[in-house]
Amino acid sequence: MTRTVEGQGVPFLGEPPLGIICFDDIGTAFDPSNLAASALLLRALAYDSHGPRKQVFLTSHHDDLTTRLLPLLLPPAGCTMKVIEFQPWTEEDGAQVKCYRVVSAADNWKERLHALAGGSIKG
Repeated sequence: MTRTVEGQGVPFLGEPPLGIICFDDIGTAFDPSNLAASALLLRALAYDSHGPRKQVFLTSHHDDLTTRLLPLLLPPAGCTMKVIEFQPWTEEDGAQVKCYRVVSAADNWKERLHALAGGSIKG
């Protein structure tokens, strides 16, 4: 069922039934000059506090674009992001992955400062 966004005349298909949105190989579709605007849209989908959040999956085969995009996608305070990096496939080990849990700097700044100071800061 197609509805129209009020006052805009834009077709709107409604909420995804599972709250999941996938973007496959984003590097081929994103214009590097509009990377910040694209990241803003993705952050709004994933972290919007005014509506239902979506679980956003991004895949990319372009290391340079991914390296530029990840800092723009850092989660706000109280949210996390998971990054899964696929390692080269080998006959011995098969598919291997590295998983990273990304938190907002605001969430753990005291612990990070404490670790950087060698444990000498009380907080």
